[in-house]
Amino acid sequence: MALAATSRLYIDGSFAKQVPLEHPYIRTLFKHEAFIAGPNQVTIGLRAKNGTIYSPEFLATLRKATDDVFFLPGVNRTTLRSLWTPNVRYTISVEGGLEANPVIPPAYTPTSVGVELVRRNVLRADLIGSLVSRDASATLIVAELRDKDPQTGLPVDYVDTARRLEEIRARYAKADVDVHIIGYAPLVGAIVSGGQMVLLFFGVSVLVTLALVRWYAGAWKPTLMLLLTSASTVIWQLGLTGLVGGGLNPLSAIVPFLIFAISVSHGIQVVSMQLEGLREGLEAVQASRRAFRQLWAPGMSALAANVVGFGTLLLIPVGVIRDIALMAILGLAAVSICKLTTLPLLLTWVRSAPTRPDALREGSAGGGGRLWRALARTANPRVAAGVVAFAVLLGAGAFFVAQHRIVGDTQEGASELRSDSTYNADVRAIVSRFDLSSDVLVVVATGKTDACLDYDTMRHLDRMAATLSATPGVRSVVSLASAVKGLNAAWAEGNPKHYALQRGEGLLALSVDYVPAGTGLRSLDCKVMPIYVFASDHKAETITRLIDTVKTFAHEHPGPLQFELAAGPLGVSAAVNETVVSAQWSMLLWVFLSVAVVSWLGLQRSWRATVVVLLPLVLVTVLADALMVVLDIGLKVATLPVAALGVGIGVDYGVYIFSRFQQARSEEGLAFLPAYQKALSETGRAVIFTGATLSISVATWAFSPLRYQADLGIMLTVMFVFSMLGAIVVSPALARFLYWREAGANPSFRDDEGSSVDSASAARAMEPLSRTEARHA
Repeated sequence: MALAATSRLYIDGSFAKQVPLEHPYIRTLFKHEAFIAGPNQVTIGLRAKNGTIYSPEFLATLRKATDDVFFLPGVNRTTLRSLWTPNVRYTISVEGGLEANPVIPPAYTPTSVGVELVRRNVLRADLIGSLVSRDASATLIVAELRDKDPQTGLPVDYVDTARRLEEIRARYAKADVDVHIIGYAPLVGAIVSGGQMVLLFFGVSVLVTLALVRWYAGAWKPTLMLLLTSASTVIWQLGLTGLVGGGLNPLSAIVPFLIFAISVSHGIQVVSMQLEGLREGLEAVQASRRAFRQLWAPGMSALAANVVGFGTLLLIPVGVIRDIALMAILGLAAVSICKLTTLPLLLTWVRSAPTRPDALREGSAGGGGRLWRALARTANPRVAAGVVAFAVLLGAGAFFVAQHRIVGDTQEGASELRSDSTYNADVRAIVSRFDLSSDVLVVVATGKTDACLDYDTMRHLDRMAATLSATPGVRSVVSLASAVKGLNAAWAEGNPKHYALQRGEGLLALSVDYVPAGTGLRSLDCKVMPIYVFASDHKAETITRLIDTVKTFAHEHPGPLQFELAAGPLGVSAAVNETVVSAQWSMLLWVFLSVAVVSWLGLQRSWRATVVVLLPLVLVTVLADALMVVLDIGLKVATLPVAALGVGIGVDYGVYIFSRFQQARSEEGLAFLPAYQKALSETGRAVIFTGATLSISVATWAFSPLRYQADLGIMLTVMFVFSMLGAIVVSPALARFLYWREAGANPSFRDDEGSSVDSASAARAMEPLSRTEARHA
């Protein structure tokens, strides 16, 4: 059934899923989407390798490519711009008025005379740097895509659109022509294509896990049972996602990978406990029952912590992140069934433990006991003081470095891909030859009806455009005011002295009439006049600088226009960045608060145990933030969930170890160090193995062609390793300080390895002290 339900899954590359729909900038974008070019554009650059675009053969190729783009599903055909489209026009002053015609006239002939006329019209239309490259070797085809196909009403399949665009590239990329394609759809296609490597990494992780589990368990039967149930959890997760109508997007595709890793993590604990019971002489069924009884409570507590950790991602108003949360929660539900119920039943078929000694098992010939005694010594008061001091200094240094973390992209091009990817090479090829770029911020100026006929209003618009032009990182600015000034100069036969706004309403109306609403520079009633700011890149600092410039100007220069932020790709990036900034702290607060509550309930309602488990995770989170600075990784939608993922998974280590530690003290009456040594020998070795397995598996992502996946792999690897080290090294040191009062309040409590206390005394030692006991202590 689960396999059948997976057939309902689909690739969801919807643009709406990538943005915070309730953000004011996004509302501005959709409010004016009827006539403002949105961020969902595709730009195709054709370059003549030898010579210029002014040849009959190249113009014929351009015409065919323009026709192919025109018929792409979801293309807003009114926004299509090319030298061959009638909305690309020139305006010149002639005897008796102005002449305005398409750059390539309907009567064009593929002769030297016709080509020369096109060249002259390109100069007349002032297209150099915008639609034609500065060296005249390349030209652009620009079109806007809609989320829904207007003919079918169905969502546009961006993966299919990207495939069609690649077919256009293959069709027209010849020995004498280069084709470059950028935009949201080709970016989705590049990410999905690179994301197919996830299957390879998944296969590698399965093989690595198979080898490590076989070495750890010492037998094939429990190894195959563990992998079988882990694989079934992934199938159940995908099936449940398909049943609720969910889809896979490039970011959420990594969640099945994590669920497999989490499933192995919990399964190792079950296998370890089962084999330990068999070594002690228990029957298979008895060992399985004991494993179930001892691991059910900590296992469910850890899974509950995972669920609430992932569940906090639902608070972030971005569709792709909520998809991650939903898939993860469904996967964890499958883990709770398959690992904590199904696996113990399957393990009843394992009749005996491997005969070879386990080097990590206490008392083995391999010296495992010495290892656990050495690790348990971190709870010695003197050693604990050094460990805690080092952890505090490390956390303080990481916190200082983390203050330099950047919100948003830190590199040019598509940050989701590596710099040497085909898509980023296309970005560099287009940006290097044109004054315009795909990094556009649209500032929407709104005023009264026919505002464009009022000189003061147009002057206000022009001053905002001039202020933005002078902002560092801006390549060019286009507005209705600049278009009208250009037309005024054209009226005066191109005299630059007349490149200015006319004061008379009639003169303004004459020029404005030659800038139709279809250009995107004004609405039909002239109440809305967008300003297009073409930036050199989409780095976070560039976006912040532009947004601050607009806000400062609007505050210091009130006037007849209101400036609304923001549309265009940079407006979307600004909205996402601001959402990430506002969401990160609330997400961390809810992650740690919810995980703390669940851990408190699962750890016998001991606040000391909860603090011991959570504080190392706080340290790991700070270290991850510092690592982002060192590796030049920006905080964005792709990396925002890392903290929740790392904390949600890392809490398992502490919960398992400390649950067994509590049992050893309250039920078996062991002193502090012997109890902790026993917890390490029984569950700590599984924690170390799990941390190593998870880290090795996730580390394979570092070789992904997708940079965001490589970043996630590096960060999660570091978090898993440090979470494991925190659980076995930092937690006992913290516990030693938090439980020192019990030693003073209970004289029979001793730390030497051979001592023990009765169960009642040990149980009392785990409880919070009364006020009277605290005074005596």
